[in-house]
Amino acid sequence: MGKYSRNKGAAYERELVQVFREAGYPATRRNLQPQGGQAVGGDIEGLPWAIEAARRSKRLIWSDVVGKKMAQAIRDETHLAATRGRPPRPALVVVRQDGGESLVVLSLADFLTITEEKDAEPSLD
Repeated sequence: MGKYSRNKGAAYERELVQVFREAGYPATRRNLQPQGGQAVGGDIEGLPWAIEAARRSKRLIWSDVVGKKMAQAIRDETHLAATRGRPPRPALVVVRQDGGESLVVLSLADFLTITEEKDAEPSLD
């Protein structure tokens, strides 16, 4: 990965940390992963989810980017959870096209787990 891509990715991760802090997650911080090292979790720490962040230009194929990032998030979180003796957290990919809005991608099963509310009646209003 070139210096420009690394810097762009790091800037996006810092931006996401700020967004999560403003949303009430004060312990949120970037995960400073060693390059080529052992899986140490997602790009952002201090959250109840394993997050991989991706910021891409318009010319890249989104399905490839999201698919690779999701596979990485699941693989890294599964490994980390096993080494720490806990269940894996839901894996999310937060992705933004240059000049666009950030989107969250997750599996349907993880979405249902995250949004589950016990004894709540669904509202159709």
